[in-house]
Parts: sequence; structure tokens; C-alpha cells
Amino acid sequence: MKQLEQENPDTEKPIHKRPEKWLGVRHVQMTLLCFMLGIAYGQRVNLSVGIVAMTDKNINPNENIPVYNWTDQNVILSAFFWVYFIPQIGAGQAAERFGAKWFLVVTMLLSSVASLLIPPLAAFGSWTVILCRGIQGFSQGWLFPCCTYLFGKWAPAPELSTIVTFVSIGCQVGTAASMGLTGVMSASKYGWPLASYTSGCLGLLWVVVYIILGSNGPHEHKDITPAEHHYIRSTLGNENVDEPRSTPWKDMALSLPVWAILVSNCCSDWGLYTCLTEVPTYMNYVLGFNIDDNGLLSALPYIANTILALLFGVATDYIVNKGWVNVTVGRKIANTIGFIGPGVALLVLGLYQKSASSTLATTLLVLTGGISAGSTAGFMVNYLDLSPVYAGTMMGLTNTISNALSIPSPLLVGVFVKDNTNAGQWSIVFYFTAGIYFLGGLFFLVFATGERQGWNYYDKQQKKGDKESAAEGHLCE
Repeated sequence: MKQLEQENPDTEKPIHKRPEKWLGVRHVQMTLLCFMLGIAYGQRVNLSVGIVAMTDKNINPNENIPVYNWTDQNVILSAFFWVYFIPQIGAGQAAERFGAKWFLVVTMLLSSVASLLIPPLAAFGSWTVILCRGIQGFSQGWLFPCCTYLFGKWAPAPELSTIVTFVSIGCQVGTAASMGLTGVMSASKYGWPLASYTSGCLGLLWVVVYIILGSNGPHEHKDITPAEHHYIRSTLGNENVDEPRSTPWKDMALSLPVWAILVSNCCSDWGLYTCLTEVPTYMNYVLGFNIDDNGLLSALPYIANTILALLFGVATDYIVNKGWVNVTVGRKIANTIGFIGPGVALLVLGLYQKSASSTLATTLLVLTGGISAGSTAGFMVNYLDLSPVYAGTMMGLTNTISNALSIPSPLLVGVFVKDNTNAGQWSIVFYFTAGIYFLGGLFFLVFATGERQGWNYYDKQQKKGDKESAAEGHLCE
């Protein structure tokens, strides 16, 4: 941070001075990413609620709404994640080499078309829905590495936590809106197909808008002011981050701070996928909520997460910029709250499962989803602290591993829960998930850092070494 607070010798002005214009091009770009994640997560999770209506003839009295006698619901729900992790390392590398814009356009287009195809293809069997979910999973596997790359281009250091958490709340808003509205739509005369058609059309609309307004970085945008361009680039270290670079794979693999992000990412995804795919089932069979209430109540944790994520992001930037704590401490405070809090809430839910009222159970689930927002200003921003140059690759690498390890999450629930109405069996799920959260929080607390890593400059060092070697060779001739 001290280095970033030095004055720019060319302008004699502090490099942290914000442009006078309060709304900049960077805010427009980040808003577009926020909407993209909201729509993508809506497409991802609407089937978690919709699957209940697709397989239960008592949900909707309209006989024209198709209902299927499928027994592989957990397979359908987990199909998204089977391939979600596959493209992520390549996505980060591709974004760093070619830019992220057109990858986001193509992948959101594919995901949206798959969403539109689910209702007409479902009549041919559950395998068609599994296929569409696989297409969505593979397509959306590109999103976070590309977003992280764009953060490294557009997010000034003093606004980093705020910007990343703002974009990330798109996930929570999309999840909350999708779960709530899918429940209402499934019980309406149009039934569950309306949810798929709605999310698909919204995705296509976003694609058109992003083609017109999206940009790979300040260096490409024609309307950005010189003041905003300088502000962004100077707080990123005045580095030329527009050139393709070699990747320091070995340095990243041996870096404990990277491992801290990886472990946190794995634990966060496990908890997230368990809640995304299984909480609607738990609320339906154990708490006894109907499809209308189920969707709306399942959305509450994500509404709480949206509100708290913004608070965590703004608060973390504030205490760091004020100098009250350094970046490392700020990240660890936010991340610890975001992991230990949900772990405690799930542990209590498991302990009092048999005697808990539906109100207490719902409150604890809301706390789990809400408090986990702390990790958004923790490990999810930490990629950019360590290396804005290779943040996209790091995100792709860690997200690949974390999502691959999280695939068994919905399937493991099926191992623990043989009877969906048995509260005691659900307690095992909550205990296990609480332990995962504790592990992620403690590992990050011990091994994480907010300091820029030396291998962030790996390519420059490598090129410098090559030039020196070449010079020595000429001297020897």
C-alpha cells in the first residue's frame, strides 16, 4: 500500500486521487458484470426449485403443465457441476491472452439457449435436461475467470473490495430472485417452464447489451477520460498489463497464500452447492413449506447475503484505506466472519434439528447464507491482492479444483439422507457442512496474505534475464 500511496513523478499528483466525475466507465463495466452473474445464477439455480414442480403433480392444478416421473433428481441437479470446472484454467489463460469480452458473449449465449431448450426437450426424458444442464455448466465455467481478469483491468486498488463485492452480489440477487420467482411461476397457470424461458430471454438480452457496451479494459474503451484511465492504471502499479505473459505455474503451486485461497474456495463451494441444491428439498419435506413459500424462503439467505456483501466490501476498503489495518488483516477479518459464522449457524441447526421450529430453522439458514458474504471481501478479492496480472489464471486454477471436489456434494446428501422427511438424517448434512466451513476459515486465517507476490512480475523478470544473457553472449563473442 505504501508504494501505491507515493506520488506520480510525471504529474506531481497523488496517484490515488479519484476523478471528479463520480460515475465512471469502470462502474458501467462492473454493473454489466453484476447483471451477467445475476442472470447466470438465475439460470443455474431455477431448476433447484423447479425440479420439485417438474416431478410433483400436486404442485400445479393445470393439467397442461408437464410432470415427469423421474427418480434421478440429484443427478439432474449435479449435472451442471460435472463440467463446470473443466474450462476454467483455460478460460483464465485465454482471457489474459485475448481479452474476456467475446468469451463472455459466447458462453452466456450458449447458457441462455440451453435454458430455453429445457422445457421442450424435457418430454424426451431426464437425459435431455442433464445435457442442457451440462451445456450451462460448461458455459458458465468461463464466467468467474473472465470476471477476475476484468477486475484486474478495471478495479482501482482503493475500491477493490467494494467493486468485487458489488459484482458478486449479482450471484446472490440472481439466486434469490430465481428461487423466489421460480416458486411463484411454478404454481401459476404457466408452470415451471416459464422460469426457464424467462432466464433464457434475459440472458440473450444481456448478450446484446454487452456486445454494444462491454470492453476488455481501459486501454480499449473510447469514452474513458484520461483522469479515470490514469487513476485505474496507477493504482494497479503503473504496470503494462495489456501484454500476453508467461505464467509462473511453479511459483503459484508452491505459494501458501494461493493454497489459502484454494482451500477457502473449496470449502465455500461445498457449502454453497449444498445449500443451492438441497435447501429447497429440506424446506419442502422437513419444514413442510409449499412451493410458493419454499421458493421465497429459500431465497432469504441470498437476500441477506446481498445486503451484507456490500457492507463487508465497503467496510473492508474503508478500514484499509484509513490505515486502521493492513490489507492482510482486512482480508482475514472478513473471511473469518464469512466462514466461522455459517459454520456455527449450521452446527446449531444440526444440534437442535429435531426440536427446532420452522422459524428457528429458517433463521439459521438465513444467517448461514447472509454471514457467508464476508468471504466476498476475503478470499474472493485476495487473488487481486496477490497478483492482478495472473488473477484470472489463479481464479481458473482454484475454481477448477474447488468445483471438481464439490461435485459429490448433492450426491453425498443422497447418501446421508435416505428419507427426505427425516430431520435426524439432515442433521448429519449440517454437521458435515459446518466442519467444512470451519476448515476453510481457519486455513485462510493462518496462511493468507494481502501482499503483492514477487511472481506477479515473473514475465518481466524472465525477459530481463533473457536480455542480460543475450548481452553476456555478445560480450563473449
